Amino acid sequence: MIGLWRAPGPAGAAARHPWSSPAVSDSNLSLVVNGEPRSAPSGCTLEQLVDSLGLGRKRIAVAVNLDVIPRSSFAVHGLATGDRIEILEAVGGG
Repeated sequence: MIGLWRAPGPAGAAARHPWSSPAVSDSNLSLVVNGEPRSAPSGCTLEQLVDSLGLGRKRIAVAVNLDVIPRSSFAVHGLATGDRIEILEAVGGG
């Protein structure tokens, strides 16, 4: 089963991670991750974003702007302002 990843926390609460910030400067990227606005440092790779969300070791699938990105490319896939990232987490069970 595949589940849409959502940040932990109360429903409707903004997820907190090292890059969360209400103010976005010129050195930050404005992203949308699973429908929620996020910011990340300029030059951020997909691997860095996934790690900052605590998902680096989980079984996930990631699409950037509707293109599925293989895990082997996370470290070299740079992000840009306006990118829409969808993260799906594999969930085991019967």
